[in-house]
Amino acid sequence: MKIPPLPFGAAISLLCVLSLARGSSALDDRAILEKLHKVTGGTNWENTWDMDEPMCDWYGITCDGDDKVNGPVSDIVLDNNRLSGALPPEIWSLPNLRYFSAIKNDLYDGGFTGFTKGSNQHQVQVIDFSDNSLDNIEGVQNAPFSLRFLFLTSNRLSGDEPLQYISQLNNIRKVYLNNNELSGPIPTEIGNLKLLMELYVLGNKLTGTIPTEIGLLTKMEIMTLAENQLYGSIPEEINELLNIKTFSAHNSLVTSGTLSGALPSFPNSPNINILRLEGNSLTGEIPKDLFFTAKISDAMNIVLDDNLLTGAIPLELGRFRPLLGYRW
Repeated sequence: MKIPPLPFGAAISLLCVLSLARGSSALDDRAILEKLHKVTGGTNWENTWDMDEPMCDWYGITCDGDDKVNGPVSDIVLDNNRLSGALPPEIWSLPNLRYFSAIKNDLYDGGFTGFTKGSNQHQVQVIDFSDNSLDNIEGVQNAPFSLRFLFLTSNRLSGDEPLQYISQLNNIRKVYLNNNELSGPIPTEIGNLKLLMELYVLGNKLTGTIPTEIGLLTKMEIMTLAENQLYGSIPEEINELLNIKTFSAHNSLVTSGTLSGALPSFPNSPNINILRLEGNSLTGEIPKDLFFTAKISDAMNIVLDDNLLTGAIPLELGRFRPLLGYRW
């Protein structure tokens, strides 16, 4: 069937709409960056932006392609640049943004409410707000499937909600939460993060026991739970972390908790080389199969002092002695 032509006026209107649609991405990118500049005190930044320059020549901005005027924006790096206040939620609607870093600023809100649940049209892979003043990350649980690395060390996050939110990021690979004020238990939902490789929560106020679901994190390489208020035994499921390289749950502060029970042996973890459990109340003997399949390396370090361990050091550990940094 032959489709009749559009009336002249309608055709012109349609062309205008299509033209605006093609140019909207670049216009939106610039408008969003201008808002970022305005609401985070851009005139006081260490390296501010000259609005007369092309967007892609602004400090810290990288764009895809060669079009410096229209972009699109792919990377934003504004580390140590005197940003303050709240990041506009619109920043997370930049369709080509893959990398965002604002280390060492004074931001208290990352604008995570700008994420839309179930929306994977965005590409952001790395978010780094280390050394800021963030006190709320509500909305981060709706981040797109593309998000791999989330760095939030040394902020003001508190309570149990941040870990609850992060436990919904099923594709996350690295989470850094050291030196915040997180409290409450480690959520059992942490076991849903099957691709998680690194988890740092050192220097918080986490309480309760280490959940058995931790054994589901079979991709885990580095887990640092040290200097919290955790108690109880280390679950046997920890021995199922076949890719683990570093496990740390040491306590040296008066306010820290104390773990008890038997020392895990990690018998099936060939890559493990760092085990730090000093300052706890572990009991019993050092297992003969400690690091049984571990490869000998110069980086090996076992620290078990200030526990309640008994018995002799197993002869089986003699193979590590020439290389091992150890205390027990």
